[in-house]
Amino acid sequence: MTRGKIDHLTDSELLDTPIYKLGLEHLDLPFPTEIDRLFKTLHKRGLDVDLKIWPSDEWFSPDGKAGIAIPFTLMHPRLIALEKKILGFCEGATPNSFYKLLVHECGHAIDHAFKLKDDYAREEIFGDSNKKYPRYYIPKPYSKNFVKHLPNSYAQSHPDEDFAETFSIWMRPKSQWKKQYADWPALKKLKYMDKILNECKHTEQSQRMHNTLLNATRDTRTLREYFQWKKKDFNVNGNRYFKHRLEIQAFEKAKSYEIVKPTLKAIEKDICQSISKRLKIKKYLVKSMLKEIEKEMAIKKLTLKLNSLSKKEVEELIYESSVDFIKTKSHRIKM
Repeated sequence: MTRGKIDHLTDSELLDTPIYKLGLEHLDLPFPTEIDRLFKTLHKRGLDVDLKIWPSDEWFSPDGKAGIAIPFTLMHPRLIALEKKILGFCEGATPNSFYKLLVHECGHAIDHAFKLKDDYAREEIFGDSNKKYPRYYIPKPYSKNFVKHLPNSYAQSHPDEDFAETFSIWMRPKSQWKKQYADWPALKKLKYMDKILNECKHTEQSQRMHNTLLNATRDTRTLREYFQWKKKDFNVNGNRYFKHRLEIQAFEKAKSYEIVKPTLKAIEKDICQSISKRLKIKKYLVKSMLKEIEKEMAIKKLTLKLNSLSKKEVEELIYESSVDFIKTKSHRIKM
């Protein structure tokens, strides 16, 4: 199947096509400029690694291997559009977001390539890498013990993710991390990263990627089955805390010329302050809930009924969803 045929298939026909028949082997990897940027930055840092990159079903770096798998849907604009239509998002669909995810996974790959987990000081600084990955984690955006790179304070999810996120900050060209994190406990992690990676400069890597795992060119699932799996994996279920009453009473369909945003931005500060006080929870939890509501509004093309509802009425409706949000532990981030 050629690139042109993908473009001309209906959504239904495309969804019923097995992934291995999409002709991915004839397509280039997405964002070649960003991939080239990664290798150039690694070279400048003295880390000349034999790093393999291939299309798979999600972002990951195989344990113990110097490789990076990227979602195959990023290889064709039509697949990106279909994923956004079905899931409401597509991870890494812009050059900036792609590079941020790429350099994060590179942190894992470098970790594997030079067997950095064997360093005795690693566990003391980052924690036990053998710690089991949690199903969920509760981010604390205000914490200064972790660097900030990917959204949702991802460094806080597991010691290995903390390592990869710290690597991502260290990798930034002309990085001002010493100044940026000067009064943060996370600075200790960055200094360790600088020390251990400087020791790896121009040295032979220990691990290589001899063959690619879970290669999308061999995936027998249909695109429909893939999206069903991904929907379940990302817990995309129509936002269970976006209550029907909230949708009906507080929002209306945006007119064609209206921009769905800023929606709740105008009243976000007051709502966060009021609801966090009433529920006795941190403001960042309320902000997390509001972000999810805004995502749902964007998907459904809704806008706030500020003309017919007072700010107090909107707050009360959102308060009901906040109670549900906390009770169902929806503030947790799924791994």
